[in-house]
Amino acid sequence: MRYFINCTMMTAALAAVLAAPALASTPKCTPAEDLVNAMTKMAAYPDALTDTLKLEMVLVITKEDGTKLNERVFYRAPDGAQTPLPFDEDNIMTGTQALAGADAKGELCRAPHEGGASLEERSSIEANMMFAYNDAGGLHSANSIIDGAKDGREQLKALAPAAARLLVPKLKYVLVRSDDETGGPLTVTALRGDAPVDDFDVHYTGDLPAFPVAALKKAKVDAIRIEGGAYTLMAMPKPGKDALSDAPKPAPAAEPTP
Repeated sequence: MRYFINCTMMTAALAAVLAAPALASTPKCTPAEDLVNAMTKMAAYPDALTDTLKLEMVLVITKEDGTKLNERVFYRAPDGAQTPLPFDEDNIMTGTQALAGADAKGELCRAPHEGGASLEERSSIEANMMFAYNDAGGLHSANSIIDGAKDGREQLKALAPAAARLLVPKLKYVLVRSDDETGGPLTVTALRGDAPVDDFDVHYTGDLPAFPVAALKKAKVDAIRIEGGAYTLMAMPKPGKDALSDAPKPAPAAEPTP
């Protein structure tokens, strides 16, 4: 499971390339300026801003029939050179870092695979932000979690237009995403010294543990210990009240494959 913040402006800028199927074998393209500029700015973040947490741009394509994307997506430079932008099994684009420093006058294109006659049915694209902490060693100091949440907001503000920077949300919550499909449930323990802190409440969004950043100082927490398998620690804005619960809610069962 992945948790993202939707970047509405970027999604709108890229939507044209996937808005409708093309009936010819020629590529369908849209300006890549916004995406290239964002990746270039992200690559230029100073180390002091990314030593704890790093913002990632995640592009997700959704097909109407829910299947894997079966066509090429690539960046095309003004001179015609192509940079492939492959997708994983979840239709999440990988390799967008390759666009850092590219010519902003290039295009983002989709085209049939070699030998294909046309592009596939209508698809949609979303550009999302993910704020992942660099460390996943099981023990996190409270100071590193607090500093990472602040740094994540500063990274996002650097991408926003000047007039919109005051509207960039604070990253008030931390979520623990399980990366181990065979592992058991994740447990989060707040520590003061080596002793567990009893008055630190861990909530859940779905079946994943989450807690407010402000609670670390309020409960005088020194560190957070995470156990139960591989995980990614992620900062995020405060979820809506309906998204939080005091106990884990099992993820919905996958629909059977026809």
